[in-house]
Amino acid sequence: MSVEGVSVDRPVVNVMDLIDRILDKGLVIDLYIRLALVGIELLEIQARIVISGVESYIKYAGQMQKLGLVAKPLSTA
Repeated sequence: MSVEGVSVDRPVVNVMDLIDRILDKGLVIDLYIRLALVGIELLEIQARIVISGVESYIKYAGQMQKLGLVAKPLSTA
C-alpha cells in the first residue's frame, strides 16, 4: 500500500498467531443489550465472555476473584 508515494508494509498475521496471542494474553467481551419497544422492555442480555489459556487463567484467577469477577462456587449445605 502506498500513501502519497510512501510505501507502508503491513505485517502478515495468520490464524495460528492470532489464536496463540488470544490464549496467551486473554480476551474479555462484556456485552449488555436492552431491546425496548414503546417503553416496554422486550429483551435484556448481559454476558461476560472470557477466553484464555489455562496458564493465563491460573496466573490471574486470584486477582479476578478479589475484584468479584469470578463467581464463587455454590455451597452444598
